[in-house]
Amino acid sequence: MLALSAQAQLPSQAAVDTRDSARIAAGVAYMRNTDYGCASCHKFQDVGTDSPELTGWASREWMIAFINDPEHPRFFGRDNDRMPSFGKEKSLSDREIAMVVDWIRRDWKMPKSSAAKK
Repeated sequence: MLALSAQAQLPSQAAVDTRDSARIAAGVAYMRNTDYGCASCHKFQDVGTDSPELTGWASREWMIAFINDPEHPRFFGRDNDRMPSFGKEKSLSDREIAMVVDWIRRDWKMPKSSAAKK
């Protein structure tokens, strides 16, 4: 799970990812294993064939692409049974999707209120 979590590249967990780099590397090796690892059912980096793809899982780019179109073959394809395609359906703009992702990832910076400046 550390290797999958590290795919998110969250600034808030950068120090922990650095500390756990050896365990993350071992996890990546397991994920890439096509015999018994994650790549036996998923695509990860350059191995495996099935979806959803785990490369970059929960990274900003991955989440924007997922929210935009979870029916893309990279994700659930035709097996998507509930997640709306917010970008493909144009119910959210690219900017709005990016804002949602930044909020979920806690990369959203709230402006200081005028009361806090006094």
